Amino acid sequence: MSDQLFGQTWAHLNGLGYIYPHENVKTALWSIWKYNWAPDVAAQNKIHPPERTYANSGEAGLLICTWPRSAHMGQNGVRYRDEVWTGIEYQVATNMIYEGMIDEAVSIVKGIHERYSPEKHNPWNEIECGDHYARALASWGVLIALEDFYYNGPQKIIGFAPKVQRENFESFFTSAEAWGNIVQKKTGAAQTNRIAVKYGVLNLSQIIIEPLLQPKKVRVYTRAGELACTYKFQEKKIAVSFKEVQLQKSEDINVVIDF
Repeated sequence: MSDQLFGQTWAHLNGLGYIYPHENVKTALWSIWKYNWAPDVAAQNKIHPPERTYANSGEAGLLICTWPRSAHMGQNGVRYRDEVWTGIEYQVATNMIYEGMIDEAVSIVKGIHERYSPEKHNPWNEIECGDHYARALASWGVLIALEDFYYNGPQKIIGFAPKVQRENFESFFTSAEAWGNIVQKKTGAAQTNRIAVKYGVLNLSQIIIEPLLQPKKVRVYTRAGELACTYKFQEKKIAVSFKEVQLQKSEDINVVIDF
């Protein structure tokens, strides 16, 4: 069942770590990929016609449920078993990203985008039970996972560690009272991580990032100049702490790591 690890995905998105044994999570995701992912759903749709068709012949999709080691249960199995739901696909892709299954995750997302290409469907309306169905908003989790984004408003902490294009990455973030851009770039023997506020107010006292190499020196800059900081390097990530700053629209903060 593709949705069997939904709770684990939610735990990762909220920074709670593993709620199931790591190896079991990994094995389950690889099994979902092996048995439920179809680069072309034509054969499955022909043998086990879905109650509602959301993926047509020639299109890729992640099936809700399969029985690889026994007879297909048909009407005795879970309802909607043979359908393809974007909300589940995004959820599974999100979890795969946290397990390092980047190619598999991106393949699932690409399959959705190709099914909903403008030539065929409205790309802003990924239909499930009805038009503009809420489950498709699980797509937001894919963004958070690819950024490995973390935010704790009360503790004034933000963190991000891109899983793709790590030496030249740019995306966006949202917080309780602000939104803006996050950037990670490696230039020579230094890495710069920038948080730029485009709207609202962002209070920060710590930034957590993942250095691409062993850090030798860490510096923090705002428009006012260099800030005094301390840092801890643990489990591949570095937590940079400094006196609380308040960033407003058009202001940014930069962490520079020298290797």
